[in-house]
Amino acid sequence: DGVPYEEIVAGKRRSSITAPIKPSMTGYLMKFGSKSHSLRRRFFVLTGSMLANYPLRQGGRDRIATWQLCLLGSQAHIDRSGAIVVYIRGEEIRFIADDHKASHEWAQAINVAATLEPARSHLCPMPCSSRVSRFMI
Repeated sequence: DGVPYEEIVAGKRRSSITAPIKPSMTGYLMKFGSKSHSLRRRFFVLTGSMLANYPLRQGGRDRIATWQLCLLGSQAHIDRSGAIVVYIRGEEIRFIADDHKASHEWAQAINVAATLEPARSHLCPMPCSSRVSRFMI
């Protein structure tokens, strides 16, 4: 039970794996299944298939929104490079989608989730230090 994602390291795509996402996780690390696999391994990409498999309808009650996106509590926009940009406690965070269309779909989904569940935004566990200010999911 988790969110499939593909890790991009040094331009090489690794096989897709499943990443459990649990609301009970604490700290700034967004752990994916183990303590050793954390936000510090930043190279992840959002895919259109993830959006299709884990839709963010009804305020993002599906797993991927509940832990990762609704907690952002922020409006998103697309920058010139195609990255999805959101702000957490004043810090700019960037998400990279696998294609232009997916970027817009994810940005819209984040905005919907933030609008429908704004009360969750204060639960964001990340202190947003500079070392985690830019990452891809």
